[in-house]
Amino acid sequence: MKLNHTFSLKEKFLIFLALVIVLVVCYGKFFSDPLEERLKNEKEEQVSLEKTIASIQTQTAEMEKMKRELDTLKDAGKLITMPSYNAQSEEQNMLNLILKRTTDFKLNFQKPTQNGKQIRRDFVISFNTQTYDQMEQVLEDFANSKMRCLISDVQVVTTQSKGTKEEPGHTIYAVQMTGTFYETMVGGTWDPDLPPQDPAASDS
Repeated sequence: MKLNHTFSLKEKFLIFLALVIVLVVCYGKFFSDPLEERLKNEKEEQVSLEKTIASIQTQTAEMEKMKRELDTLKDAGKLITMPSYNAQSEEQNMLNLILKRTTDFKLNFQKPTQNGKQIRRDFVISFNTQTYDQMEQVLEDFANSKMRCLISDVQVVTTQSKGTKEEPGHTIYAVQMTGTFYETMVGGTWDPDLPPQDPAASDS
């Protein structure tokens, strides 16, 4: 059977419209959508890369600032060091030097404790000074110490000494301080004063 059909203008328009719709759908599915997805992914990667670069720049700036501060402290002779274990004799010498202007100086070192490679040596000091300025100078010397030392508590009690006819009484500043020296096992050697060695801690 032979079909002879002449499409009307309206039918031709509808067929053309259907083809256009199919082409638009195919373009969106196979070209436009993948392209938009790719552009979206590239934009997200760009944002992530920019954040990474900004983070690196911030870290670099902080490291440079820290280096400048360390250089400044080193030039000023104020660089704090963490000595290798066992530095008790050096700590004792430092305390003797700082407290030479005081009277009734007493020192009690606690047994050291270990956390990984860090060693903490707590101590308690009591001493007297005859003036407020002397006491203030002692505290300032601790603050400016080149060895890593943290003062956790300071208690001051003032009393009045008994005077004589030749020499009047004066104020006595009785000070008790609690603090901690910090040392490191890097370059140090274990000894029986420390807790038993922990293999996991020694590798940390």
